[in-house]
Parts: sequence; structure tokens; C-alpha cells
Amino acid sequence: MAGEIYLSNLTGAFDSAAMVEKIMKLKAKPLEALAQKEKDLQARKQAVDDLKSTVDSLESFLEGTTITDLFQAKTGTSSDTDVATVSVDQSAPDISFDVTVSQLAQKEIRLSTGGVSDLNTVLSPATFTLRYNLNGSSYEETTINFGGGTLQDLVDTINSAQSRITASVYYDGSNYKLLLSETDEGASTVETDTTNGVYAIEISSGALPTELGSLDTNVLQEGKNAQLQIGSGSPVYSPTNTFNDIVSGVDLTAQGTGSTHISISEDYSKVTDFLQNFAENYNKIIDKIRDLTDLKKGIFLGQNFINSLESSLSNLLQPLMDKGLITADDTGHISIDTDRLNELLQENPEGMQDTLSQVKNAFDNYLTVETNYLGDISSEYQKQIDDLEKQAQELQSRLAQEEIRLREEYAQLEVFMNHAQETIKRLQDYIVTLSEMYGGKK
Repeated sequence: MAGEIYLSNLTGAFDSAAMVEKIMKLKAKPLEALAQKEKDLQARKQAVDDLKSTVDSLESFLEGTTITDLFQAKTGTSSDTDVATVSVDQSAPDISFDVTVSQLAQKEIRLSTGGVSDLNTVLSPATFTLRYNLNGSSYEETTINFGGGTLQDLVDTINSAQSRITASVYYDGSNYKLLLSETDEGASTVETDTTNGVYAIEISSGALPTELGSLDTNVLQEGKNAQLQIGSGSPVYSPTNTFNDIVSGVDLTAQGTGSTHISISEDYSKVTDFLQNFAENYNKIIDKIRDLTDLKKGIFLGQNFINSLESSLSNLLQPLMDKGLITADDTGHISIDTDRLNELLQENPEGMQDTLSQVKNAFDNYLTVETNYLGDISSEYQKQIDDLEKQAQELQSRLAQEEIRLREEYAQLEVFMNHAQETIKRLQDYIVTLSEMYGGKK
């Protein structure tokens, strides 16, 4: 019975526990066979899952690619990037033109006429209106209420009240003055004109603290718009050094004065990257197939579903092979002939696009079926593994019951044999006694 304790071989006449152990070891042999079979199935299932993973990767890569997008990219180059740089989007036309940059954008910077010799000097209270000229007709004004304090206190008051103008402390070698600068030169199209009194930064009413005087009409730096000219056309202006959509889909950024040549053309680098990545994913599948069909350790050597996968993939490459775009080595790895690719892209990009679309669609259709098929194989292996585990559990249960039964029977047999042994001993002793009584011993 379960839970009972069996004490074996107490007399040494018969060891029932050792006997039961030997019998159970023989009866457990089928468990070892089931375990080995399960191990083999687990290895096959894992191999199929690994193969499916490489196929899934190629499928996902292709699904995430739109062939038409690969052919819509544009690239822009500048013959002198110290003068101007260029960025383009797919709407840009194929065009080349000369650009002359005559002026870079810069912020207007103004100083107070007066200053203090000591930063700890207390300035008088003041209320004034700080005006930022946006375009000559539109303004942003902020009233500054300064209750007195140091020059740094005034700077903090101005900066906390608005964001168009940045205040700071400027030292001219003898005095500390108030410096006002445009925070973002792109916010205003106004160019400084000291002759006509045109400024981006102004005090429209009130006045600075008495100690600082007023804003100097001679600015520290004039505010300027960037200026460039395309070919012999009219000058073009921008409050920043970037000229957005100066040609449809083309942005130019002035870097310095001078001349440069800008070229816009088709950019097929995405096509090359696509084919290189395609080859990389394809070769991973081939590597896995080689591993599974290796003559010495291949777990699926000679299996038709593995061989048919490789042959099917190879056949789908035929349109690319016909154009001389890919080559295959002895291992089955493919590589892209980039020189040939560039030739085809220059000669007939539309034809190249059609070919890639054809190959992609063919692979998409096949890989969808193949991944489902490999998934079914993996599921079938799992089903067999589950069945084996169930058989092993049932067998283990039967063996446990059998061991209990044998231990009970052999324990009883051991008791019987011990009693028999004792009986034999008593008979032997009795015979010896009779022999001595009737003269059997001299």
C-alpha cells in the first residue's frame, strides 16, 4: 500500500528490495525509449522552428518594403558645402543650377549707451515698453516693470517677461552695459538700417534706468537676412540661412558667401540597400538548410520538404539572374552585382522596378505558403511530443503501482522464507538432539 515502509533483508536470507529494484529497472526500459524518442522529436521541432524563423525574417522584410518607394528618392549635391548645403525630398525635379550666396543672416544686437562700473551698483526703477519689429508693419510689445536692482536683476526681469529678445550683461572694457539680442533671427524679416532708424529691437515708450541711458543707435551687430541668387535670377532673401522650397522639394542652407553648383538627381541607393538586405536574408535560409542537410550531422538529410524549399527559392530568383543582377557560389549563397545594377538603373529604371516588383510578389506568395507549411510541421511534432509525454506519464503511473505490488509480494515472500529458514534450523537442531539421545554421539 502507498505510504508503507518495507524493511528488507533483515535476516540476510532473502533481499526482496534488491530483487524488486532489478525487476523495476527492466520494466522501466520502455520509459528510456520514450525519452529518447521525445528528445529526437524535440530536436526536429527546434530545427523546423529555426528554419521557419529565417523564412519569417525574409517574409517580414519583403512585406515591409514597397518597391515603388525605392525609386522615388532624390539626392542633392553641392559642389562647395562651405557655401551652401542642400536637402531634397522626392518631389524635387532633376535639375542643376548655380547658386551665389552674397550675405548670411545674422541677429541684431544693441547696447545701452550708458553703463555701470560695478555690477553691484543699484539701478533706478524704470518702466518701459520693449518692442520687437516682426516685418516692418507688425510688432510684439512687452511692458517691462523694473523695480530697481542690479544690472543682472534687470536682465532677469526682461528675459522672464518675454522670449523674442534676449538680454545679457556686456562689458566694454570699462563699463557694464545692457545688451539686447534677437533670440531667433528667423522671427523677423527686418534688416537694421541705422540711417533711417529702422531696428528689430526698440524701446517704443518709457526709458531704461537712468544709469543706462538709452539704446545706442549704432548697433553692435546689424540684423540681416540671408541673400542668394540662382543663376542670373533676382536675389532671394530669408530671415535665416535656410531657404525652404527654393525649388519645389529643395531646401538650401547658406553656409558662407561665394558660389556653388547644385545638382538634383534620382537616388537609387535604396534599391541597392534593398537587394543587399534581400540577399542577406536569403543566404541565412541557405545556411540553415545546409546545417539541416549536412552529411554528418544533418537532422533532415534527404528530407524532401527541405530540398524543395531550396529549389523553389532558387527558381524564384530567375528574373534577377536573367538580368545578370545576382550570382550564386558553391554554397548556394547569392551576391548582388552592383555595377550591373547601376547600369540597369541608368538604362531603364522603370524596367528594373517592374522586375523587382515581379520578384517580390512571387516571393511574397511563396513564403506565405511555406511559413504556414513549416508551422504545420512544427505543430505535428509538438502533437507527437505531447502524446509521448502522456504515454510516459501513464507508464510511470503503472510502474509505480507495479512497484508497490511487487514490494508487498516480495516482502511476504521474504517473511515466508525467513520462517522456513527458522523451521529448518529447528529441525536440524532436533535431529542432532535425537542423535545424541540414541547413541549417535560417542
